Amino acid sequence: GEITLSGFDRARGVYAKAALFSPYATFEGFDVYGLSLEISDFSGLSNTGSISDLRLTKAGAVRIVSARISNYAFERYLSGRYAGLKKPEVTLDESAQVNGLHDGKPVYGQLSLSARPAALELSLINFTYDGYQVPEFMRSLFKFKYDMSALPCEIRFNRIKLKNQMLEIS
Repeated sequence: GEITLSGFDRARGVYAKAALFSPYATFEGFDVYGLSLEISDFSGLSNTGSISDLRLTKAGAVRIVSARISNYAFERYLSGRYAGLKKPEVTLDESAQVNGLHDGKPVYGQLSLSARPAALELSLINFTYDGYQVPEFMRSLFKFKYDMSALPCEIRFNRIKLKNQMLEIS
């Protein structure tokens, strides 16, 4: 990976801007490919001088220029996080679809993902377990909102897209 720093402010001990690129990174158990970030008011430390050892010590806003997460990364994440879900298969194309087995019985879920300012929203479109489909009136209750304003620094991006077996953020 590489990092480009500009506009050092001695009084505050931060760079006005850091542009970071890494062909591969991990975040919360996900493999992220083509990660490109722009960070304002940046300060960081590295014990080795290598970008792979870089630890963020201060940041203003982080803008995700690009990042991609594959369906395979989601399958590995689900396998590691949910021991009861066996043989997960994830399809990413307009929505996220998950097939697998729970206690030897087929399970299927379809989710939509959308972004709002300072929030990500995940909604259940469809869910079946062993042939039983959750009724529509109940599916509408399964809407989850992740409030990004509570994070230690502001995260910005223009769009999130599920296409060609990839989650793309830009």
